[in-house]
Amino acid sequence: MQIKGFDDALAQVGDKVMLKTVNRTLKQTMMRTRTQLSKDVRQVYNVKAREIAKTVSIKRVSWRPAHYEMIYSGERLGFDKNYSTTTFGIMSSHGPRRGARVRIRKDRGRKHLHPAFKHKGRPMFMRMGNGKRMQGKNKEAIMKVTGLPVPYMMDSPAMNDAWEKLALKHIPLEFAKAFNFYSTQ
Repeated sequence: MQIKGFDDALAQVGDKVMLKTVNRTLKQTMMRTRTQLSKDVRQVYNVKAREIAKTVSIKRVSWRPAHYEMIYSGERLGFDKNYSTTTFGIMSSHGPRRGARVRIRKDRGRKHLHPAFKHKGRPMFMRMGNGKRMQGKNKEAIMKVTGLPVPYMMDSPAMNDAWEKLALKHIPLEFAKAFNFYSTQ
C-alpha cells in the first residue's frame, strides 16, 4: 500500500519518529477494525459486545518492522447469559412438558429445545437420550447446552472483505494524525 507523501515525510523527520508513526497507525487501525468487527457480528448474531471483546485481542509482534496481530480465541458461549432465552412449561395429556426457546441469530426465529431446562443463575441443560423416561440418577443423559464460539461468528468471506476495505480506508487517515502528533514533539 502506498501512502501519499510518505517519502517526503520520511525525509522531513527522522527514522525514530517515522517508526513511532507507523506503529501508532497500525495499532489505531486495528482498534477501529476490532470495533467494526464487533458491530458487524452483533448485527447478525444475538450476542453482547462484552463477550466479543473478551475473545478478541490485539498484540504487537514486533516494533521494527511494525507488525500487529488480531487474535480471536474463545470457547462456545453458554445460553444462560449470552442469548435471549425463555423457558416454558406446558401441561399436556401426557403430563408436564418443559423446554426452552433460544434466539441465536437475529435474522432467524427462535429455536425450540424441548428437553432443555434451566435454573436461575445456572447454565442451561438438556436431557439427552433415546426418548425413554430416565430412571435413577443417570448423569450421562444430562448435558450442558452451548451456542456458537465467537471466532466462528466472525468467519465469513463477506465480513473479511469489509474489514480489509475498512483498514485500507483508515490507514492514510491514521497516518496523517500520528505524523502530525509525533512531528510536533
